[in-house]
Amino acid sequence: MKEFFEKLCLYSICIDFPRDWELIIKNRHINFNEGEVNLLGTDILIGIIWRKINDSSMTLEKYEEIILKNLRKKSKDLKIIKRDFIEICGHKGILERIEMKSFGIIKKKRKIDHTHLLLRDNDKRFIILYLSTLPELREKYSNIIQKMLSSIEIKS
Repeated sequence: MKEFFEKLCLYSICIDFPRDWELIIKNRHINFNEGEVNLLGTDILIGIIWRKINDSSMTLEKYEEIILKNLRKKSKDLKIIKRDFIEICGHKGILERIEMKSFGIIKKKRKIDHTHLLLRDNDKRFIILYLSTLPELREKYSNIIQKMLSSIEIKS
């Protein structure tokens, strides 16, 4: 079955996503400096969070440590499966694939496959794109995940 994609662009952050997925805005008030939206498909969640941090000493690696610390509070058995340094639209990033126990959208505690991409743009915003699904569904969604990751644009 062919997937039809739409382009979502919010505050210079763009991504393609399947047309039949739901768009959920976590807070009714988002702006250029801070926000969170989720894209919800069947058994898969994609989230985009952006936050401006004026601390000039905050590096991508330090921000990653904060994110991992917060995830470990929610899932003590978090395991990093793969970690890569990448570049998207001229912005350095960290792409990690993690195995952890579910929280949030999946009520029953079970293992989930969680991937997150951390970027920092020219406006000192840290951008997190995360994908969560059940490990046995990772292969089913692999083409969609790849299409979404390859479509990311950060406009300066």
